[in-house]
Amino acid sequence: MNRQIQTLCEHEYDILIIGGGITGAVAAWDAAMRGLSVALIEKSDFGGATSAASGKIIHGGLRYLQHAELHRVRESLCERHIWSRAAPHMLQPTPFLVPTYRNPMRGPTVLHIGMMLYELLGWGCNTNQKSTIEPQDLLRLNIPRHRMLSRREAIELEPGLESENLTGAALYYELVMRNPERLTLSVVTAAANAGAVVANYVDALQFLLKENRVVGVKACDTLSGTEFEIRAKLVLNAAGPWVDAVLSRLNGLVRVPQVNFAKGVHLITKQITTYAVALPSRQRYADAILSRGSRHLFIIPWRGCSLVGTSNVPHRGGPGDACVTAEDVEGLIRDINDAFPAAKLSVEDVLYAYSGVYRIPNGQPNQDAVLIERKPQLLDHGRRDGIEGLISAVAVKYTTARRLAVRAVDLACRKLNIPPPPTKTNTTPVCGGDIEDLAALINEATAQARRLGLPEKTGPHLVHSYGSKYKRLLRYVESDPSLAKPLGEHSASIAAEVAYAVREEMAQKLSDVVLRRTGLGTAGNPGETCLRECARIMAQELGWSTAKTEAELEETLAKLRVPGQRSPAAAT
Repeated sequence: MNRQIQTLCEHEYDILIIGGGITGAVAAWDAAMRGLSVALIEKSDFGGATSAASGKIIHGGLRYLQHAELHRVRESLCERHIWSRAAPHMLQPTPFLVPTYRNPMRGPTVLHIGMMLYELLGWGCNTNQKSTIEPQDLLRLNIPRHRMLSRREAIELEPGLESENLTGAALYYELVMRNPERLTLSVVTAAANAGAVVANYVDALQFLLKENRVVGVKACDTLSGTEFEIRAKLVLNAAGPWVDAVLSRLNGLVRVPQVNFAKGVHLITKQITTYAVALPSRQRYADAILSRGSRHLFIIPWRGCSLVGTSNVPHRGGPGDACVTAEDVEGLIRDINDAFPAAKLSVEDVLYAYSGVYRIPNGQPNQDAVLIERKPQLLDHGRRDGIEGLISAVAVKYTTARRLAVRAVDLACRKLNIPPPPTKTNTTPVCGGDIEDLAALINEATAQARRLGLPEKTGPHLVHSYGSKYKRLLRYVESDPSLAKPLGEHSASIAAEVAYAVREEMAQKLSDVVLRRTGLGTAGNPGETCLRECARIMAQELGWSTAKTEAELEETLAKLRVPGQRSPAAAT
């Protein structure tokens, strides 16, 4: 997969997609597999904004039950099953505990009814419905049924839950993404393999118009500053929170609503719990029909750490202005410690902090009530605004973005006077996801890694990152043994991954490798030695000067700093 800037200029495409997050990535993959000629551009790096700032859960939408949106629960559960088959190497079935209390609305009866309804709505989506989980279930990503626990059982599993009002807990399972950035990239790669022309660091500056029709965009390669035109019969605006900013480049020809944003903050910390735990927070859903009293904070075991979040605070700037502040970090730590005193978190326990911006309905949220956009939007600007050749799609969560992308491609086909062929994304694995037996593949990769003198943990790591394509990484080591070098004392990553990211995954910046190709930095600063080795390999591959290399190091270190922390916490 290479940046083909010149190719973008040479053809008129059936569809040009603006935005390389998960919605745009799936749309490109879907459209290419249906036989359309496709171009996909992303102004920064693929999956580097909202898609990377999620809670890392592919979930069934349990919270939708509070809003009586049963069809959305069913849709989310079916999408969860599709993802589990498309990327079995990247998703980990994870047990969640939801505590119950003496309060009737937060007691075991209400929660048990909700859990039974949740499973009923997912019937036929999961390949298995068991009351216990077995090792083979984990390997095939089957989702067991929930179980109600007594107070004693809940405390035995997670002692930190103990409180005077605790009556027990529900134990159920969701899928946790090991590396959402790589999952998005795997979809982009699948799109490229299907024939789409894809490029990161290409910004859409303005639309090209012919009378009342969009016929493409004027674009800029932000790395070189080169401007050029991309011609297309139809443009899909899938820019996430930037969708309205993109529309504003039509200079008033389409209605651009006054949009408010909220910021969700997550922290990666020292490991706090063994099980994932959903805890009541001080915030509530403002529009819930049946409220259990508050929305949940989550503590989720993730890659030897804990993922905690999310906070929801008003954001009064644009989506590109959002960043994590020291106040955000302190506030979320305070909320976690209030909800789970056993955590005893401090700022120095935080390894990494990240935030995402999302659109909110009906004005700004306040400190006590959270308004969350639950309905994805698909806009045909020909019908709404009289501007043909333009569609906008705005997803609301990672899990269901695939379904929205399919609807967008269906609409695009109709606008192009093509009977929409059936989608294949519901049955086709992402790049590397064609795995019959995950355990056997891990054993095979471990043996191959051992043969090459690599650390024992490198084999499983490569499978979880690259799936069935792990052998491509090992070929790099076979051709250049220096690329077998581990990237850090405790890391399973090897130098070959950096070279592979540049040559075959379009990595252009050090942060692309550290945060989105390898995940080295998403569990905390991997240390100066590791960062400098990554930068050295990239400099060799891309011809960076010493000044450019140092600038990339400083930019990446800035992204890894935890606001309010006196000294960087060390990743383990």
